[in-house]
Amino acid sequence: MRCPTKRPAPRRGAATVELAFVLPFLTVMFIMAVDYARVFYYAQIVENCARNGAYYASNYSPQIYAYPDVASAVAEDAKDLTPAPSVTTRYSANADGPYTSTLRTTGFVEVTVSWSFNCLTDFKLGPSNVTLKRSVRMQIAPNLPTFGN
Repeated sequence: MRCPTKRPAPRRGAATVELAFVLPFLTVMFIMAVDYARVFYYAQIVENCARNGAYYASNYSPQIYAYPDVASAVAEDAKDLTPAPSVTTRYSANADGPYTSTLRTTGFVEVTVSWSFNCLTDFKLGPSNVTLKRSVRMQIAPNLPTFGN
């Protein structure tokens, strides 16, 4: 024969009240996680823009590239970024500069791309704007001499 057990008193609505307390916190954490993922995604785009600009500036050959300048090479990868990122290009002291007709000496070019990312939220827990700034430095390839026809 089974012993009768004392059943606990029913707690109707306890789970609903607990959810009402926890749900705002979980929502904020979810939105912050989405913002973090978006920052990572756009940081990769900015990195690729800087790499594309540095590659263009270090290996200039008018027959290969269809870009008129470094900013256009950067803009090719920056189609998802609104407004367009700012681009600065710096050549080393021993480089002749961009696109000279004479043979360039060995040196480097450094392209820096910066873009301001606006977060989804303006909570006091985290920043509302994040400036993404990436620099890529590449060695300049010397111009190949051209031979007569």
